[in-house]
Amino acid sequence: MNPLFSSLALVLVLAQVVLPLRLAFLPLLVAVCHLPNISVLGVGGGDFSITRVLIGVGLIRAVVSRVPIRSPRHPLDIFVAVWSCFAVLTSFAHSSEDSNPLVFSLGLVYNAAGTYLYARAYVKDLDSFALFIKCLVAVLLPLALLMMLENVTGQNFYAVLGGGIDAQGFLREGRIRAQGAFAHPILAGTVGASSLLLALGLWHQDRRLAITGAVACVVITLSSSSSGPLMTLFAGLVALGLWRWRTNLRGIRWCVFLLLVCLHFTMKVPVWYLIARMDIVGGSTGWHRAELITAGLEHLNEWWLAGTDYTVHWMPTGVSWSPNHTDITNHYLAMGVNGGLPLMLTFIAILLKCFQSLGRRMAELRDADDPSEFVLWLVGGAIFAHSLTFLSISYFDQTNALIWIVVGIVPGICSAGTSAGDGSTPNEEELAAPQPIHFATHS
Repeated sequence: MNPLFSSLALVLVLAQVVLPLRLAFLPLLVAVCHLPNISVLGVGGGDFSITRVLIGVGLIRAVVSRVPIRSPRHPLDIFVAVWSCFAVLTSFAHSSEDSNPLVFSLGLVYNAAGTYLYARAYVKDLDSFALFIKCLVAVLLPLALLMMLENVTGQNFYAVLGGGIDAQGFLREGRIRAQGAFAHPILAGTVGASSLLLALGLWHQDRRLAITGAVACVVITLSSSSSGPLMTLFAGLVALGLWRWRTNLRGIRWCVFLLLVCLHFTMKVPVWYLIARMDIVGGSTGWHRAELITAGLEHLNEWWLAGTDYTVHWMPTGVSWSPNHTDITNHYLAMGVNGGLPLMLTFIAILLKCFQSLGRRMAELRDADDPSEFVLWLVGGAIFAHSLTFLSISYFDQTNALIWIVVGIVPGICSAGTSAGDGSTPNEEELAAPQPIHFATHS
């Protein structure tokens, strides 16, 4: 293992133990954005990356420090638990030709449920969320700088950490696609694009820092030179633009749905082939992504119950890591291949429950004229951006932690009390906690 990488990993593990609890999420953010997703520890046949190690150490610290992880109880806890059960149970329907299916599924559950509980423990209300955003911006700034330099010079400075990262920048169609410490430029760009709305969550508290974070996110996205992250960025901006019409969201959803239905029946190809037309920077593989959805539907009988171990016949291309699979560049379909419709639909239900929880809490905050409503809208917009991105990429490195962090944040920010004077009755946990400083509008 690279000595520099080992030293940084050790520092982050120590930081996870000694940092104040209110900053306990910082080491994980640093690891996700700046350290390659390579194994640092092997236990029970499974490989533990630095992100996995930090999740485990963080959860142990939360338990030892008696930090409540599932209180107050939220329906999302149940959804994540059901999803985890499906992931483990469906593993018994798979063969062990490529890898141990049970170990793989347990790793999947550890990554998802572990990160979810980690976020539940350390981001419990709007105040801790505001601190989380500040730390996220601080972590994204050096990533933006290094990826911009990589895009300009063609040199990936994260190569000094090892982990199979090539010192030469990723080149396609004459463009350098910066990838930073991530496994692919698309994943690196998606990190920046999906974090844009989160950075803007500081708008009412620290406008300069919010703008700085937004600029960093845009730089990361552009440096990746990939169409997918640009569409993710666009999706986030669309969500931001709809803030003004948030009370008419149901009508907007119906209009979009009917438009897609009309397009589906008037186009010569299914509506999801709109993905194939999205090539902003050149070299896009949108056709592959659209054709993959068609192939998944055509072969539904092979994977609907518990997934499948053979997909190479779905598409004309395969993957280097397995002779039995094609490249599943769709996060939803990847869930289906791993655990069938039960795993896929439960994952979709988790995302829908996030939207529902945020929407209900926003209605309460709106009645109380609380500016925190805007923050919840931005979190929903970030999840919306991830949800659309899942149609064109499957998160297979440390990027996967980001969506589960955001999902884990939802229960805390939805259960926090509104601003003073709203007439609400604080619960027992709020009475025991220090008086929070809520988001306030500055003139």
